[in-house]
Amino acid sequence: MKKKKNKKFPKSHWNFRILAFKDVTGEVFFQVYEVYYKDNIPNGYGREAVLFSDTKKGLKWYNKMHKKALKKPILWGDENFPKKYKKKK
Repeated sequence: MKKKKNKKFPKSHWNFRILAFKDVTGEVFFQVYEVYYKDNIPNGYGREAVLFSDTKKGLKWYNKMHKKALKKPILWGDENFPKKYKKKK
């Protein structure tokens, strides 16, 4: 059995996360954002969802990072940030 490596992040860093929002009808939708951390706790996110590049290589990098975001818990955006999104049953 392989031992999982403990990756330490700097106190301030960012990564991509999926954020959940509600539209005017109350339907939940998801977008990928840059999320910023202070002391390893989410404390903010970018103004706009991300998926842009001026090169194919850049888009491949975004795709790789978005796949990593899909493995993490979804966070709420807006006034509920950074609470974790939990799908209602």
